[in-house]
Amino acid sequence: MGIEMTGLASGLDTKSMVQQLMEIERRPIYMKQNEIKKAQEEKKHWQEIGTQVKAFRTTAMDMNTSNPFKKKKVSISDEKFVGVELGPSAKKGTYVIEDIKLAKSGTATSDGKLEFSNGESYNVTGGRLGTREVSTKFIDMFLSPIGNMDFSKIGFEVNGKKINVESTDTIGTFINKINASNAGVKASFSSQERRFKIEATNDKPVEINAEDKTFLRGLEISKYAGKKVTNMTEPDYKKTMESLDNLDNVKRGSFTINDYTVNVNPEVDSIEDIVSRLNREGSPVKAYFDEVSGKMSIVSSVAGDDLIFQADTSNLMKELGFIKDEDKKATVYEGQKASFKMDGITYERNSNEILFDGIKINLKNNSTDGEKITIKVESDVDTMVEKIKKLVEEYNKTTTTINTKTTKDGPLQGDSTANGLANNLRTYMASSVNGIESKYSQLALIGIGTIGKEPELVVNEEKLRTALAENPAAIERLFLQAGNSKGEQKLGLGNGENAKYSSPNYDVSDINNIQIRVGNKVYTADGDNYKIMKKSQLSDLKVSKVDLIKHVINGEIKSKADLDARLGKGIPNNVVVIDDISGAIEFGNAPSRGQEVIVESNKKLSNSSYGFNQGIANKISDFLQPLTTYNGTLDRQSKAIDNRIKEMNDWISRTEDRLSIREDALKSQFTAMEGSIQTSNSTSNWLQGQISQLGG
Repeated sequence: MGIEMTGLASGLDTKSMVQQLMEIERRPIYMKQNEIKKAQEEKKHWQEIGTQVKAFRTTAMDMNTSNPFKKKKVSISDEKFVGVELGPSAKKGTYVIEDIKLAKSGTATSDGKLEFSNGESYNVTGGRLGTREVSTKFIDMFLSPIGNMDFSKIGFEVNGKKINVESTDTIGTFINKINASNAGVKASFSSQERRFKIEATNDKPVEINAEDKTFLRGLEISKYAGKKVTNMTEPDYKKTMESLDNLDNVKRGSFTINDYTVNVNPEVDSIEDIVSRLNREGSPVKAYFDEVSGKMSIVSSVAGDDLIFQADTSNLMKELGFIKDEDKKATVYEGQKASFKMDGITYERNSNEILFDGIKINLKNNSTDGEKITIKVESDVDTMVEKIKKLVEEYNKTTTTINTKTTKDGPLQGDSTANGLANNLRTYMASSVNGIESKYSQLALIGIGTIGKEPELVVNEEKLRTALAENPAAIERLFLQAGNSKGEQKLGLGNGENAKYSSPNYDVSDINNIQIRVGNKVYTADGDNYKIMKKSQLSDLKVSKVDLIKHVINGEIKSKADLDARLGKGIPNNVVVIDDISGAIEFGNAPSRGQEVIVESNKKLSNSSYGFNQGIANKISDFLQPLTTYNGTLDRQSKAIDNRIKEMNDWISRTEDRLSIREDALKSQFTAMEGSIQTSNSTSNWLQGQISQLGG
């Protein structure tokens, strides 16, 4: 930037004069910039209010979602014998259990008449090949189904010795190469069994591998790839049943245990394969094979269930001695029911899992005479107090934040939105809730109120705990009572899938006092067309095969869902099931996408304890919802301030452009003035010179 010299002709500091003039004209800009700073400060204060208000609403929503008033806690005198899980409908009380006898599964073990050897003198034995001829060439063997193969890249090895494989090799020439390799093995081929075999010639393990595993699959020995196979480790239970003399009578077919069918093919299946199939996911049984005794055992998966062998077209179960009498339609190994005494009364159950008054008791061990286990269920008052104190704490933070900013000389003094927010919150926290016993209908009555002139709420914990101990249900309604005048609550929308729903406001375990509505379908406990059931009642639907046929004939089973329910595998189409422990609601026929799922009292509204006035937590959550959501009141407040700031910045930008032109004009005017003065001075000097010459 060049040196700017001004006022040489006039002797005036024209640059400073221009700057001073422009400073005067920039005063509106400085005022606008101060307004922007104030707006930015205002936005910051609203953001702080918004953050705190959202935290307050989250706390109110959490109280509704987690519903601490349904929380119970349990103490067990000896957890060695029982475990306990509490549901929302668990009833308070003390239970004494004794004389525990665990349920036992139906169990069967093969009779041991068939002996199974623990091993033979070979190591690696392939499956059946598609040829009996030792002269068959590999190029012919691998055309199908393996396909063309690059024999130069097979890379076959035995005990680290590489065996060159060519397309023209036969099974015989390949065997000769292995036997001449000094790998410590002997290879052979059985034309009768159509099996390729490699066995050790010493006491060292055999290890085979190949770069191209398709070659090993073609020889039916790929399962040994990369493994060290020790001599004498191919026991009978791993061999195909066809290769075992003592299972000659086993044929291709199937057997069925507890409605679970397993296919048998003795040409490819071993006892190990059958055990594996019985242990698949979804199987109702577990199977084991004891290599030492050579016996197979089968146990029902659920303690207390019988083990029923229903059919055996393969003869395998008959050969192993599981089916005792072929003339009978089924062989049954009975399970043993669980039994226990509670408060002097003896009970029997089909399993070691017991549902009782909303409590799930898991029996763990048998008890001896005289041993008593005490289970005490009580309300979790500590959790209730913690959640209530958290709500009060967030309320105090919210009102303090707003009051600090709206007080005299505060940054939001006189702001009607902020003042209205604080006033409404105070009103909601101080208001009474209708439909509740009057002594519990207001926070101040249960120990939550102000002291002196201070606006913050203080919790008298002793008084609060007393109220919770006396009537926790009333305190629950004080905070969480639904406020819909119809006495109903929308649980969600259907999506065509069997999603689970839950209600924090209704005691859904009391199925006689609620109804569930989906479209024009109304489910009730005594409904004919659409019925509510507890999950534990599903077992009552399970029937015998004979009764199942009767239900089909009578038209009581109309769908696969109904059939599955009668088999103990699902929920009927016209039934909604409520879990005894969790309270989860599940439909046999899932609500369609977009359909509202609504739970409501099936009593007259005048008798319903729900729906006349919102509980405090619900009221606060609903009031704050339009303020805290995206593009809600608080978002719009910030956006309005942003728009004001943008408009002011735009105005400043336009004004700066105008003042820049004005500044250039002033500079031009002063430059012209300097030029005129300089011209005048030059003329004056010339005249003086002329006068001086005349005088001389």
